[in-house]
Amino acid sequence: MKVLSLLILAVFVVFCYGQPPQQATEQQKSNDINTLNYALTLEHLEAAFYTQGLERFSDADFAAANYSSMVRSYINLIRTHEVSHVNLLTTVLNSQGALAVRACTYNFTAALSSLSNFIATARVLEATGTAAYDGAANTINDATYLQVAATIATVEARHTAFLSELNNASPFPDNFEPTLTPEQVIAAAAGFFVSCPDNTDFPYFAYNYVPLSYNRTYLNESGQLETSEQFQNDNDVLNYALTAELLGQAFYSNAASFTQQNFTDAGYGDAYPYFQMIIQHEMAHVMFLQQALAARGAQAAQPCSYNVGNALDSVENALTFARMLENLEVTAYDGAINRLTQYDVIQAAATIATVEARHAQYLNNLLLMRPVNNESLDMAYSPAMILNMTAGLFGANCQAPVIPVPAYTLQEFGTNAYVQQPPAPTPSPMPMPSPSTGGNGGNNGGSCATPTPTPSQSGDCGNNNNDGGVTINFYFADMLRGL
Repeated sequence: MKVLSLLILAVFVVFCYGQPPQQATEQQKSNDINTLNYALTLEHLEAAFYTQGLERFSDADFAAANYSSMVRSYINLIRTHEVSHVNLLTTVLNSQGALAVRACTYNFTAALSSLSNFIATARVLEATGTAAYDGAANTINDATYLQVAATIATVEARHTAFLSELNNASPFPDNFEPTLTPEQVIAAAAGFFVSCPDNTDFPYFAYNYVPLSYNRTYLNESGQLETSEQFQNDNDVLNYALTAELLGQAFYSNAASFTQQNFTDAGYGDAYPYFQMIIQHEMAHVMFLQQALAARGAQAAQPCSYNVGNALDSVENALTFARMLENLEVTAYDGAINRLTQYDVIQAAATIATVEARHAQYLNNLLLMRPVNNESLDMAYSPAMILNMTAGLFGANCQAPVIPVPAYTLQEFGTNAYVQQPPAPTPSPMPMPSPSTGGNGGNNGGSCATPTPTPSQSGDCGNNNNDGGVTINFYFADMLRGL
C-alpha cells in the first residue's frame, strides 16, 4: 500500500508542480528497462534465498545457535522487504509495457547447509546488492526510477549493516560504498542460478546497457550535452550535500573528545571504535565534496556556527544526535540524487548515501534495538523539507538560505530544455571516492560564505534561524518524523 501511495504521490507532484520530463530517446528507455531488470534479477535472487532459508531454519534452530528470538523475525522482515522490491520493480516495468524478468531456479545447497552459512551468505548478498545498485545508479535516465532505486539501495545498505553485526563484522565499509559492475555481480552470483525462464541464462538485461553520461531529467530534447544551468545545478546540489556534511563535521569533531573510558562508563564501550569510524567517514565526505566542487571550478560552502543544544553533554546525547543526523542525511541524499545530471556525480552521491544508511542503521540498532527498519523503502525528503527540518541547527552568521536555492527550486521530475544556453565549461576531472581519509576539522564558528552565488540570494548574513538553546528533544519532535 505504501508503494502505491508513493507512486501516486510522484504522479501528483509531476502533474501539479513539475514541468513534464523531456521525451527520452528509445535508447534511454531501453537502458532504463534493462537496468531495472538487472535490479529485479537480484531482488528475485534475494527474495528466493530468504524464503528458502526461513523454510529451512526454524525458531528452534536459531535458538540452538544462540541467536535471540528476534533475529529470525528481523531476517523475515528483510525477506518481506525483498519481496516488496520485487513487486515494485515488476509493477514499474509492466507499467512501461516491458517484460519484467521472472524468478529463476536457484541452487542454495551450500548456502543453506548450516544456519551460520545462511547468515554469512545473507550478508554477502546484501553487500553485493548494495554495491550493484550504486554501480548502476548512473545508468538510470528517468528521474523517478533513479529515486526509487536510491531508496531501495539505502535499505539494502541497512540490511548489510545488521547482517554484518550478526556475523561479528564491521557494519561499515570504508569511507565510500564499493561499487560493482554488472559483469562483476554476474561473476559473483552466477553459481546460484540453475536455469531461468524467458530463454535467458543469467538474464542478459544485467549487462546489456550503455552507461549514459547524463540523466534525462535535464537532457535537452535535441540530445545536447548539459547546459550551463544544468552544470550549475549539479554544483548547487553538491553544495547542498556539503552544507549537511559540514554540520556533521562540526558536531563530530567535538564529539571526538569523548574517550573510550567515557563510552565505557556510559554503557557503550563496544560502540567507541565504530563511532570513531563514523567520524572518519564524515570527515572524508566533507573533503571529497570540497575537492569535487574545486575540480568543477565552483565555490564550496563554508562552515557556519551551529546550534546542537545539549548533544555534546554526554555520550548518550552525542549518540542520539548522531542517530538523528545520519538518518536525516540518508533522506536528504535520496531526496536529491535525481536532481543531478552528470553520471560521475550521481554515482558519488550514491556511494555516500549507502554509507550514511549503514551508519544510521547501526545507531538505530544501538539505541533503539531496531536492527532493521519496518519500511521497505527509505524516505526521500526534498531539499526544501530538509531545510525546514534543520533550520534551528544553523547559527545566525549563516548565509540565508543555508541550502542553495537551485537545489530545491528546480523540479526533480523534469525541467525546461535550455536549448539556447551556451555549453557548460569543461571541468577538470571530478575526483572519485577513495578510501583516503581526512578533512579540515570541525568549525563551530567563522563566517559562512555564499556556497554558489545566484541572483536570487542576498548578500547579507541574516536569517530567521533559531539562535536559542535547542535541546535534543526538540530535534526529535521536528526531525525524526518517519525515521
